[in-house]
Amino acid sequence: MGTGIWRWLLIPALAAAISLVMACGGGDEGNGSTTDDTSAAEEFTAAITNPDDGATLDAGDIEVALDVGDFQVVDKLGHAPVVGEGHVHFYIDVAKIPTTPGKPAITDDETTYHAEATTSFTWQGVRPGKHTFGVQLVNNDHTPLEPPVTDEITVTVE
Repeated sequence: MGTGIWRWLLIPALAAAISLVMACGGGDEGNGSTTDDTSAAEEFTAAITNPDDGATLDAGDIEVALDVGDFQVVDKLGHAPVVGEGHVHFYIDVAKIPTTPGKPAITDDETTYHAEATTSFTWQGVRPGKHTFGVQLVNNDHTPLEPPVTDEITVTVE
């Protein structure tokens, strides 16, 4: 009879210990925790490859192209977020790229950004002056990655 009592006391204690180990990070393979998702975003990269920062360009159409690392650019604009996939927002002459977590990474002026499921976009009829081009990798639902992944360059258009 004494052995039976210990068994009933030991089983809940072992279950509690296992739960504590799992909650503290032991055996976390495939647990889908937010921490794992966020740290994965830190590996994503975006770098504008065309035009060069500081370049002098002719007025007119200007293509902005970028290299993307460890991120799948997919045509699922407006769909639910999936870690590691999304699209690119292209910006021209914005004071600050919108990177507020959970809010669409768009500007108030629709002429200053464009969402695209490709790694290049051509701005039409760019006028002479100094212009800043920016890019941002965003989730399918247009929200910024966490942490945000952006790049900017400034050019002179003549």
